[in-house]
Amino acid sequence: ALVTASFDPALLLDPRGRVLLANEPARALLDLPAGSGWPIDGVLGGLPSIADLGRRNWQGRLRLAGDSFCEARLTPLCRGRSVTAYFLCLRWPPVDGNEGMACLALERLPLGCALLDREGRAVCLNEALAALADGAREELIGRELADVLGLGADVRELDRQALAGNRAMRTDHVKQLPDGEQRVLRFTRIPITAPSGAPMLLVTVEDITAELDSPDGLAGDARLVRSILDYMPGFLSLKDVHTRRFVFATGIDKVLTGGSRADLIGRNAQELYSPEQAAAIDATEEELIRNPERVIEAQFANEVGGRKRWFYSRKLIVPDAEGDPRYILTFNMDITDQVEAKEKIFETNAFLDAVIDHLPALVWVRGFEDGRVERVSRRTGEFLDLPPDALLGRTLAEVHVGLAEAVAEADATLRRDPASVVERRIAVELARGVRTLQMYQVAIPDSEGHARHIVTIQLDVTDQVRAEQQLADSRAFLRQIIGHLPLILSVKEATTRRYILANRTPTRGVVNPGASILGRRPEDVHPPEIAALVNELDERIVADPAQVIEREIHFADPDGEAWYRLRKVGIANPDGSCRYIVTISEDVTERRRMLEELERSEASLKRSQQIARIGSWYFRLADRQLEWSEQMYALVGVDPATFVPQERSVMALVHPEDRAKLIKA
Repeated sequence: ALVTASFDPALLLDPRGRVLLANEPARALLDLPAGSGWPIDGVLGGLPSIADLGRRNWQGRLRLAGDSFCEARLTPLCRGRSVTAYFLCLRWPPVDGNEGMACLALERLPLGCALLDREGRAVCLNEALAALADGAREELIGRELADVLGLGADVRELDRQALAGNRAMRTDHVKQLPDGEQRVLRFTRIPITAPSGAPMLLVTVEDITAELDSPDGLAGDARLVRSILDYMPGFLSLKDVHTRRFVFATGIDKVLTGGSRADLIGRNAQELYSPEQAAAIDATEEELIRNPERVIEAQFANEVGGRKRWFYSRKLIVPDAEGDPRYILTFNMDITDQVEAKEKIFETNAFLDAVIDHLPALVWVRGFEDGRVERVSRRTGEFLDLPPDALLGRTLAEVHVGLAEAVAEADATLRRDPASVVERRIAVELARGVRTLQMYQVAIPDSEGHARHIVTIQLDVTDQVRAEQQLADSRAFLRQIIGHLPLILSVKEATTRRYILANRTPTRGVVNPGASILGRRPEDVHPPEIAALVNELDERIVADPAQVIEREIHFADPDGEAWYRLRKVGIANPDGSCRYIVTISEDVTERRRMLEELERSEASLKRSQQIARIGSWYFRLADRQLEWSEQMYALVGVDPATFVPQERSVMALVHPEDRAKLIKA
């Protein structure tokens, strides 16, 4: 097609420099023999060695027969990386009628072809191109190719660049058909020179839509390939490197809500994204084109379906057969779940750091194998008078030898049994004195269940230990006092009514003398009648813990009658409810018997005084109080209801002769 369509003399050579094809101007200029396969060296002088040329272009002067010269250009034609032929174009005044002959040559080509002038307007085109343009060929002559095929301004710009740069160019463009279908058209632009010397452009247009759907661009099961690509976990696209428009894409729904292939093919970044996003994409692709060997990776956010989604992007250049940039391949994968997971991990770590830093405890996170510190709380640094960052990456032995020695046994226990929980109290000597730490230590496994970290939580309980010791001393002192009391003291829980404390075991008024009463209830300790009375008094104390109840009880047991005086008080909770019932029991049996004996003696004395008609009185000098017996009232003739025996009134009753003696006595 190139050879036949050329206005200038043109030949097609094989890789060994033999003529495969020559057009009519070439045959006329060089007086070529019929057929093919003969070497070009015998016709033209000055041509470089074809074997040494390889994939490089060549341009220079060649010597014709008769010692005349012509300008020549030699261009390799490649399939893949291999050179299959060379196109040799000679610049020489052609014979009349070459332009018409070129148009006839275009008509015979199976591809859509057009010949453009320096303004980019069609001088001639074939029926194949008219069919792609869906118009009559006569109506398309004189129009720009972008208008002929209904394509964008980028086609016009690329035509201008090919003419200005005098270089061949291949680009892909997307044409929207009236039925909504999209077709990918491949343009090949070849600059040529008209008989007048004016620059012209030969353009071939090929529909490669089906070719792009095949795995190797030549043949294959397109449906299978597209199914595989559609089920890839991402968005895969191809852009023409010159137009920056999409010519192929799969997985569009992963980046466009409700999107389809038709929404993307033939469009560029400015038509799809915000100006800021489009500018960023263009800048990235410009950088990629300047450095086609690079692979650019990025992470960006885009709104899909009203939700912010994160994507991982990988862009690279796909070269053509000559190694020049041809397509921009982009692979995007939705990584929203991974990004959100990382954000949640970051938030969780920040939350944990905040919690750990505000705990009133020393917190260490160390590696299970090497024991090096990976995280500490702020309180840990304050305890050791070191900044927390100074502890990271170090072992405990490098931080504080005494602390390392105290923790070594716990570490050894965890390494023997990572599932265990170590709890113990350790002492650490610091510059300000010995501190006592309550330590809890566990191993934290990774996702596979292998121990990865050791977490140690240490509470400074020095003050608590001192308080506990003081409390223990106080309790021991109190127990000694209670133990030596001559009374029986017992304490019950108000809710369970069970005895929790007793300074001695009662021996009377109980079911089992000598048996411990701790943990038992009154009905388990006392006979029914005593238990009922005790429970009744306890109920009154529970109802009002502030009151004090005193009661004397009398009972008989195998040892005889007994009297006990009970004194009950309640100990309240902060909310006022009763927590404990304290009972003090005193055996008053002997006292009661002595009082009864005294009462009998006093009654006998009173009776004797009545019979003998005598009375008795006594005068306490300490407080000068005077008391006398009932018989005295009758002897002196006064009324007990109105007369109060006092020192002055009694002295008045004494005979004057005896009063002085009494006062003196």
